[in-house]
Amino acid sequence: MPGLVVRSVYPDRTGMPIFQAGSFISDHRSGIDQRWGGWYVTGKGGGSKHLGNAMYTATEGHEVSGKGKADITDLKEFFDTGAYLRPTSDIVALLVLEHQTRMTNLITRVGWETRMALHDREVMNNALGEPAGTTSESTERRINNAAEELVRYMLFTDEAALPTPVAGTSGFAQEYSQRAGTPKDKRGRSLRELDLKTRLFRYSCSPLIYSEAFRALPDPARKRVLARVREIVTGQDGSAPFAKLTADDRRALRDILTDTGVL
Repeated sequence: MPGLVVRSVYPDRTGMPIFQAGSFISDHRSGIDQRWGGWYVTGKGGGSKHLGNAMYTATEGHEVSGKGKADITDLKEFFDTGAYLRPTSDIVALLVLEHQTRMTNLITRVGWETRMALHDREVMNNALGEPAGTTSESTERRINNAAEELVRYMLFTDEAALPTPVAGTSGFAQEYSQRAGTPKDKRGRSLRELDLKTRLFRYSCSPLIYSEAFRALPDPARKRVLARVREIVTGQDGSAPFAKLTADDRRALRDILTDTGVL
């Protein structure tokens, strides 16, 4: 299946990754200490632990050394920024991007898995002489298993905590949160509001639940995801994977998703 990748590497002085040192795929589950190798990063947050703004050298034992600069406001010390739209690589924008890539990949995967399950269902119905549309337990299980992984990521069950508050340098955070047309509940709250203190978003549900890609999921998959989200935000499902969601978190999500027409 096609997908999006944000990768963190250890670049040498030519810009090439030091392949023997390994690499990391970045999303909101990744610790700051594994992010942004090979990237420029501007903004405050993460201390000196992230891998950005640095070049590395490797030993024969495949260990790497190098230390990046954190909490910088522009990139002029590294290269001529005049040829680019902005002299920054905003840490907040990078955090949002990394969340979005895996979320988009999971939506794609759930759509694929569901269409394959529905196709195989009709092949079996035809072979067994069953009416078209008859759904077996195995078909439901295939769809539900794929949907569950999307639900868990969508609700940030495995999000890595931010070690320190984060602040960007480009105005991205404000622009993102206040984008025109953002669905809001009766109290003016939206899923695009950022936290940036201990976690990425103030409300623990991905704004991509409003995306065209999510709306285009086959009905059985979309309905299953929304049914699971409803069970969780209403407190019907208080199982361990969703224990991070407090009663206040669930109440806010229920109100926002209900008022904006999702549930």
